[in-house]
Amino acid sequence: MSACIEERPALTASLLNRTMAVLRPSHISGLLSGYLAFSKVPMKFLYWNIAKKPLVAQISELARSEDVDVVILLECVMSAATIQQHLHHRTGVPFHYSPLSSINGGHLYTRFARALIAPLPRATTPRTAFRVLRTVKAGEVLLVITHAPSRWTSDFDDHGLFCDKLSRKIRRIENRQLHHDRSFVVGDLNANPFDPGIAAARGLHGVMTRQIATRRPRQIHKSRYKFFYNPMWSVFGDDTPGPPGTYYHHSSKAHHLFWHTFDQLLVRPQLLPFLSKRSVRVLDTIGSQALVVSDRMPKGPMRSDHLPIAFELTF
Repeated sequence: MSACIEERPALTASLLNRTMAVLRPSHISGLLSGYLAFSKVPMKFLYWNIAKKPLVAQISELARSEDVDVVILLECVMSAATIQQHLHHRTGVPFHYSPLSSINGGHLYTRFARALIAPLPRATTPRTAFRVLRTVKAGEVLLVITHAPSRWTSDFDDHGLFCDKLSRKIRRIENRQLHHDRSFVVGDLNANPFDPGIAAARGLHGVMTRQIATRRPRQIHKSRYKFFYNPMWSVFGDDTPGPPGTYYHHSSKAHHLFWHTFDQLLVRPQLLPFLSKRSVRVLDTIGSQALVVSDRMPKGPMRSDHLPIAFELTF
């Protein structure tokens, strides 16, 4: 992948020289690799709910093959040191670890310094983490990482309440703290794109087309509701480049979908210029290892029951 280095007035030659003068040689390569990785266009993300499986080899191989800049893991019980070691060994680039303390088993790794993807002050919510990402082209961006309650242990009312509270929290941060709508959400939402918690106005209000997402906020009963664009509609079903969904579940119930798209990315309209079409992919292979066999996800001690998602944002 080609790298595009953009001028940053704050990082002048004299400032860089003064900084390096007080750093030990072992620190200089890390500083430069973090700066150069952050300047790359596009920025590549890998998200995966690994279901408490020891998948460090698969994670590091995906980071290498996809040339990933940001790794987001859910339900991860491996140590951060182990994952960092494997990422560095496989990619040749050091990754910085940022714990997601509000999400049980949540991990965040970046090729750039932690200061460039910092926790948002006064934004503490169970099962959700908020990070402010400082970018070259889009400026300050809000990254929301979330893990909704399990689909199999909570009903639609519980899930709808969670999404309602999450949506109100995001709007409050956008309106009162950041004063912009450059936000995107990624995680295990434990619901499909058409479920009320994802699509309804009081939920995350995710819609399937860019055209609708860029309209003015809807006004319903004298309240205004902003849109998210949900690109997961484009990778849902069997007539897509990848697998039919991100999660497979078999049941003998009369009404059952089998394939679900629980793992999702949602993007505010203000970030759509930075999200190219077809840049969101559900991955079903890691090298020669198939994650989907015979239209279903195989089970085993070295397999997650969720599929990873890769996406790019050109900011």
